[in-house]
Amino acid sequence: MNKYVLEYRYYLIGELNLSENTVNAYLKDVEQYVNYLIKYKNKTNPEDIEVSDIRGYLSSLDRKYLSSKSQARKLVAIRSFHKFLFLEKYTTRNVARAIKNPKQEKKLPVVLSIEEVKLLLSSLNTDTIYEIRNKAMIEVAYACGLRVSELVNLKITDLHFNQG
Repeated sequence: MNKYVLEYRYYLIGELNLSENTVNAYLKDVEQYVNYLIKYKNKTNPEDIEVSDIRGYLSSLDRKYLSSKSQARKLVAIRSFHKFLFLEKYTTRNVARAIKNPKQEKKLPVVLSIEEVKLLLSSLNTDTIYEIRNKAMIEVAYACGLRVSELVNLKITDLHFNQG
């Protein structure tokens, strides 16, 4: 398998023209993957690799508490490696195409406390028309729970004074 990893390196540099850092990152991820295949699955021929082997590797990363973002990054390298093996006719199929990305963790937004909002609003000047506008925008965003993109796209016709 080391022969394929070495040729994959040349492919990344020569064919894909990737940066040195990207090449090193892909190679590190692929070497870890290949070591797993050899050690735990006894696979030394790329043609013998199955979808279940890739899933097993990803599960082993999950058991090591590797974040889904890091797992997804490693999967990009694995997919690239299997694409290379297929393109160079070392395998008759690209088994990595069937693997879906791990679900990404969604982080909750950070929200300000009531005290922080009061402090923010009291710190704003209202000497000019622009400062009054800016303070009003912050008050509307906070009171309505708007995202910044929703706030900046707000139009006068979006306001319904008769409905409160």
